[in-house]
Amino acid sequence: MSAIVVNGSTLYSGGTFTLFGTTARGYLAAMNSATGTLAPWNPIANAQVTRMELVGSNLLTAGNFTTIGGLSRTGLAQIPTTSNTPTGWAPAIGGAVNTFTVVGDRVFVGGSFSSFGNLYRRGLGVVSLP
Repeated sequence: MSAIVVNGSTLYSGGTFTLFGTTARGYLAAMNSATGTLAPWNPIANAQVTRMELVGSNLLTAGNFTTIGGLSRTGLAQIPTTSNTPTGWAPAIGGAVNTFTVVGDRVFVGGSFSSFGNLYRRGLGVVSLP
């Protein structure tokens, strides 16, 4: 695990795993924090998740992935806690995102990318939330 977020009685986790217990999960999973029961939430990233943060009712998710929930999302995605499909927000990032911090409606992003928002930005960028 490299990322954990608790929202009410649900614990969301991200990392390098493809199994959660004995159940297939693609680098993301959710479970009931009191019982440990796996939740149906399963957006399936195609590579490591490095960081997550709850922003409103969405999980802002960073990592080495290029798809989440079957949609193209490179390095950064916003996933509703009630859906397996990311929102339409899809910043143009040319590589992996290792970390981020949210300040108001802006997301400051750090990683091993060379472009951000279709501009040359080596490893550091900022994008507005929708």
